[in-house]
Amino acid sequence: MDDLLIAVPENPAPDGIEAGLLQTGDGISIRYARVPGRGETKRGTVVLLPGRNEYIEKYFETADDLARRGYGSAILDWRGQGGSERLLANANRGYVESFDDYVRDLDTLFEQVVLPDCRGPIISLPTQRAC
Repeated sequence: MDDLLIAVPENPAPDGIEAGLLQTGDGISIRYARVPGRGETKRGTVVLLPGRNEYIEKYFETADDLARRGYGSAILDWRGQGGSERLLANANRGYVESFDDYVRDLDTLFEQVVLPDCRGPIISLPTQRAC
């Protein structure tokens, strides 16, 4: 498994997962992972959008289920979350200046990973419902 991911024995990483760090336009380092679809029929890519205080490893099972069904997946840790860069000295406190910061993170994932490397159609899947 990639050095950027944490092994979770109860929830193993999907086959073929790769992870990396991306630099956003404002210089923040965000972690991402990509899992290829398996099988003969490749159906597209699902972009998993984790909720606040969530992280890539939480979605290993979901990404593996998607891969078995022929869907690749891409996921990121938003700035200040998971393995992405923290914005405050206290790494346990989440913080962003503006919601636009999250838009920048997602734009970076799409520009550098999803659009150049992932098969369409592209489907987004928010992982937490809004209240």
